[in-house]
Amino acid sequence: MDPGEIVTARSRASFARPARRAPAVVVVGAGAFGGWTALYLRQMGIDVTLVDTYGPGNSHATSGEETRSMTLWYLGAPGYGYGEIYSLWALRALERWKQWDEEWGKTLQRPLFVPSGRLVLRPEGWQERFEEGSRILDRYGIRNELLSRDEVAYRYPQIKLDDIEVGHYTPDAGLLRSRQACEAVAAAFRQAGGDLVIARAAPGRRSAGRLSEVVLTPGDALTAETFVFACGPWLPKIFPDVMGKRLQTTRGHVYYFGTPPGD
Repeated sequence: MDPGEIVTARSRASFARPARRAPAVVVVGAGAFGGWTALYLRQMGIDVTLVDTYGPGNSHATSGEETRSMTLWYLGAPGYGYGEIYSLWALRALERWKQWDEEWGKTLQRPLFVPSGRLVLRPEGWQERFEEGSRILDRYGIRNELLSRDEVAYRYPQIKLDDIEVGHYTPDAGLLRSRQACEAVAAAFRQAGGDLVIARAAPGRRSAGRLSEVVLTPGDALTAETFVFACGPWLPKIFPDVMGKRLQTTRGHVYYFGTPPGD
């Protein structure tokens, strides 16, 4: 099946395929983490089944919105120093998305990564953390600018800056078409010979302290040697005793707006 056909298909049922009974790995969750994990494992020659309740790119998934901001640097909490590690991961991810577009761009007929730049604005007290972020990006040759309030006001007069004191701009950042990306990665996974099953999965039997199967609604069991649960904010619901108090899900608000025609 051509990946472009799956990306443009509206029916989630078109993703369904009967499951093999004993893959080496079962990955639960076909979002950004689960989809790429399943694809990489399959490219390594491992027999993989990918399971998702609603299918790749669905509206219930954290990865299923229309776009996601591609951040090139992360602000580690003061004193913890993990900002650089996250930034390195983001830079590696950016390169891989560009490689993906070079490989699949003609098939999909549109890129998944859209360069747009990224402007972050913060109130008083963020200057030091922005300076830390700039040092990290400078270290790896990534273009970035630390902006004073006056510079932000000069460049972006349309933005109201009541409590804003500092800004940071990364011109090489951009947006990912997240819903289409999840669908495209799942399509590549299937094309590589992986199985994609649309069903709700829950932990099943355990043997000698290890999980030996997941139970699929309406009741089928899927066994494997290894299970990967890439369920994002759904993890506390799947493992309430283990993850219930260890993972807190925050909610953000995304606004889409544009200028009038001809502006």
